Amino acid sequence: MQARFAQYEGPVAACSYMLSSVALIFFNKAAVSVYHFPHLNVITLIQLSFSSLLLFVLKSRSMVRFFKPAIQSPEGIVMSSLSTEIEDEREKLLVSVPTMRKTLWLSMSYMVYLVLGMFALQAVSIPMYTTLRRVSTFFVMLIEYMILGTRNTSSVQAAVGVMVLGALIAGADSFESDYIAYLIVMLYNLATAIYIVLIGKLARQTNLSNWGLSFYNAITCGPVVLLLTIATGELQTCYEERDVWLNNSGFLVSTLGSTVLAFALNFTIFWNTSCNSPLTQSVTGQFKDIATVVVGVALFGDNLVQEPLKLVGVVLGFSASVGYAYAKYTQQQQQHLQQSNAKHKA
Repeated sequence: MQARFAQYEGPVAACSYMLSSVALIFFNKAAVSVYHFPHLNVITLIQLSFSSLLLFVLKSRSMVRFFKPAIQSPEGIVMSSLSTEIEDEREKLLVSVPTMRKTLWLSMSYMVYLVLGMFALQAVSIPMYTTLRRVSTFFVMLIEYMILGTRNTSSVQAAVGVMVLGALIAGADSFESDYIAYLIVMLYNLATAIYIVLIGKLARQTNLSNWGLSFYNAITCGPVVLLLTIATGELQTCYEERDVWLNNSGFLVSTLGSTVLAFALNFTIFWNTSCNSPLTQSVTGQFKDIATVVVGVALFGDNLVQEPLKLVGVVLGFSASVGYAYAKYTQQQQQHLQQSNAKHKA
């Protein structure tokens, strides 16, 4: 049964990421734009609290592990049926303080990523949101080079350049009036890039599982967001307005969906990143963005036909995304070929 699931784990992870990402965008958009809920940090606090509590319950019932077990094999044998799993000593602790310190930067980048994501959705339409979000690929490429020393081929760089061009064209006719909204989305892109790069780096350093990464993110960010909601007065104002929001069934459904899906998205990001290739991740992202734009136009009336410049920018961004996926595939094949040749020479 486990072997059969492993065979389909990659596609399941990719589809789970795509579905949870698209659904979360619309539930968040409904809460902040349809029902006009102004307390965005309160929604973030609810999401983090739910994640912490759920993961605590799952771990206390031994349903999940926060750390990957070590594999011990008989001497001279890399892997066999005689291999045994050795549980990480940190698994016995509710919270490992040294591990929390190591994940601090990841958690802080996740908190900024969450908060800016809510403001970005409120600031622009969904088609513009997905188009401007493509610039995050440029930031990922830049930060990977700065932190990890990763270099991409010229075709990958060209595709990313066209994505950025598409975003600039899409926002050209309204930049002067909406520059603050676009700045928020760009900051969100930067936070996303830092978060994604740190996931891969810290997962190897800490040996945390996908569940563990989600848990340490939530318990580190939760107190900070709580203090933020108190300092800004959002928590007090929300409490005073509680009757208005608790009696709005549509808002409650959108908030509940947003809370559950935020947890699901964070987990599927870790899952998809750890078990799939860059090509699968990239192509999944393109399908997700296409679905987001189509549903956004249908549900929220984001009409691009009446704004030709935005339409050109969106189409250019999508075209560049397809080119980017192909370029990443070609780059990956070249790397595999080089590794294979190196092994044969050795």
